[in-house]
Amino acid sequence: RTMKTAESVAETVSKVAEADSAAVNTLESAGEKVVKSIEVAEVAAEAAITDISADAKVVASLESTATDVIKEMKAAEIIAETVASNAATDAKAVSSMETKA
Repeated sequence: RTMKTAESVAETVSKVAEADSAAVNTLESAGEKVVKSIEVAEVAAEAAITDISADAKVVASLESTATDVIKEMKAAEIIAETVASNAATDAKAVSSMETKA
């Protein structure tokens, strides 16, 4: 009877050990999947950072270009004002000459 009890205990221990081994394998597999998912997320994050960096460079370039355009527009405005002023002066001079003539 002691022998049967010992065999039964041994079988139970063996089954528990097999179940534990299967659980450990499942955990290892799940852990590997988590690691792979993290690696994929890291790659995606790095790509996003690269995209953001590139976008920031484009925005900086656009800001610089916009600043240049504004400067050119101001210069054109000053030239237009000078031309208008010269035209008004010329018109006065012509009018004066016509009056004198």
